[in-house]
Amino acid sequence: TAEKERRAREVIRRHVAENAAATLSGKDSMVALHLAATAGAAVDVVISAYAAERRLPQKVVDELRAFAESLGVRVIIHDEPWDVHASLFTIINRKYGFNVIVTGLRRRENRGHIHAVERQLAGHNKVIKLVNPVINWSTAEVWSYIFHYRLPVPTPYKLARPDASLQRIVFP
Repeated sequence: TAEKERRAREVIRRHVAENAAATLSGKDSMVALHLAATAGAAVDVVISAYAAERRLPQKVVDELRAFAESLGVRVIIHDEPWDVHASLFTIINRKYGFNVIVTGLRRRENRGHIHAVERQLAGHNKVIKLVNPVINWSTAEVWSYIFHYRLPVPTPYKLARPDASLQRIVFP
């Protein structure tokens, strides 16, 4: 809805400053990145070529990169597997130095206790700010946004249920 879009952009404007990145791994993070770009936030994009320890098909990584580049942002491909128990956000902070990360986390799909803005410990008294602009969005609202703004639908989603996560589609 227009009100949720407005609130999401306001959260981004209020909490995303310098040294910020956005993750891009599927439909939810695609919407979050588009919201950040249209809110005027200067973010780099980190795309993991892995879902934890499993490599994504190159076609999927290429599609995500093409979308990010169409928004005029710098793209970093994290081309290393990572332990499923480690936070990708912590890895992004430690390896690339980003202190603010825009995510596509949603309560209904990820975990129930997350907030629009969170602080996550990254070790050694380092804190990462996670900005979750689509936190309260439903799957239907995410898809409605994608179709309204004519965002590209990554190939795996064309073959699966609309509420599926990219990782569950690629690695059933």
